[in-house]
Amino acid sequence: MKTGLGGRFWTMVHWTNWRVFLPWTRGQQERVAAETLAELDQGNPVQLLVTNLPKVELNHTVVAYDYRIYEGRFLEFIVYDPNEPEAPGWVAFDRTDRRFFASGVYDTEPGLIRAFRMYYSPLL
Repeated sequence: MKTGLGGRFWTMVHWTNWRVFLPWTRGQQERVAAETLAELDQGNPVQLLVTNLPKVELNHTVVAYDYRIYEGRFLEFIVYDPNEPEAPGWVAFDRTDRRFFASGVYDTEPGLIRAFRMYYSPLL
């Protein structure tokens, strides 16, 4: 698949990635977490675009397929990452701080990230 995409440049300029360059709010991130949780509760996996721009380390999609809640504060989404298909990854959401953070995403240092839902409306 990576060969077919023709390199990192084309994935960076893909038309669905425009959101990573716009300002975001914690309320928007909270909506992403709530929508993802609702979809998972219905038995539907959710494709998420995850990024830590402006650091060019993480900018790809993962598929959330389960979650757990721990310490009453954190939602930990268990994700399939095509970059590491043999083991699950984790993307967490701090419900108090209303931010996502990478807790176990392939080749990414743990830290704050942003998450966006992919392909859930005609424009996205």
